[in-house]
Amino acid sequence: MNDDFVTRLRFQLREAAARESRRGPVARAAVATRRRVGSQPALVGAVLACALAIVGAVTLTALQRAQPPVEQAVPPGHRLTLVYHGPLVTQGGALAPGFGSVWASDAGTGELLRIDPRTRRVLARVPLGDQALPDAGAGALWATAGGRLIRIDPTTNRVSARIALGLGARVIAGVSAERGVVWVPSPLELLRIDPRRNAIDRRIGLEHQGFQANGFATDGTLLYVLRADRVLRTLDATTGAQVSSTRLGFDAFLIGAAHGAVVLADGSDVRAVDARTGRTLWRTNIGAERVNDGVLADGSVWIHATDSNANHDRLLRLDAGDGQMTGSLTLAEFGVAGFVAVAGDAWIVSPNGHLTIAR
Repeated sequence: MNDDFVTRLRFQLREAAARESRRGPVARAAVATRRRVGSQPALVGAVLACALAIVGAVTLTALQRAQPPVEQAVPPGHRLTLVYHGPLVTQGGALAPGFGSVWASDAGTGELLRIDPRTRRVLARVPLGDQALPDAGAGALWATAGGRLIRIDPTTNRVSARIALGLGARVIAGVSAERGVVWVPSPLELLRIDPRRNAIDRRIGLEHQGFQANGFATDGTLLYVLRADRVLRTLDATTGAQVSSTRLGFDAFLIGAAHGAVVLADGSDVRAVDARTGRTLWRTNIGAERVNDGVLADGSVWIHATDSNANHDRLLRLDAGDGQMTGSLTLAEFGVAGFVAVAGDAWIVSPNGHLTIAR
């Protein structure tokens, strides 16, 4: 989702979305006609990243404790521990936990690897022929690759279905399996797949007046879609029916969601927002040049950021309830191609395929 399909993904799409929001309607229409969903690095980014920045087990009361905006540096004494650093795949790609394993896309070979999270040993290799964006749920491991949604049986590690998505030249952004249905988001539309029939049963348009979706998250009950014009839509995760819509007062990209609140990155700010009203619940300035990626899981917000002096990247951990910094770790490599939380640890795959695990 970046230069290598995954890495600069979110950052490049945020820039593209910002440019899009500044265009007039005629210019937007001309650009939309010329590129539709655009190239992988330019337009898919945030939706991708959002497709895989999914679900945090944060309590509603904790996330909705409104706090005044604050600016804070990394507190002294807060350290994350480096558990592992070494090679994982030939070229970095997306990650997803599921069925007691971590699934890693190898962008260099077109394979999806099943990894033992304790030993980091490769348990199986599933050839898909393209870079994959995986997610687990609805009884299977799902991945978008090569213009299709691919279903993988976790008991056999074999492909059991390939579903054509009919998106044509539009790049497929990701997959989210929740509440017995599977959702595939792209900048122009959201597709619902019935896993019993392995077939699309609903398409929901996301584009409005030339503005495309550039963010997607789910908390298992609701879907959250952010458009380039700052409109945040909330949809029912089973039916796709719209629940609410609000316009944010700032440009941001969507990191994750939990119990009616979303976590977003806005420049060097990370903030939690009530999805129905757009009200900021807390805001933390992490003092970085930019946020590259983020994960919301198990009451924590994990942030991959580039420092303002651009000498290194950092991994940060914030409390999802109030935004307080709870950990920081300087990373040995630049860039992020895959980023997930696994049993309380943060897993980061760099563009060159190296894995970093921190806790």
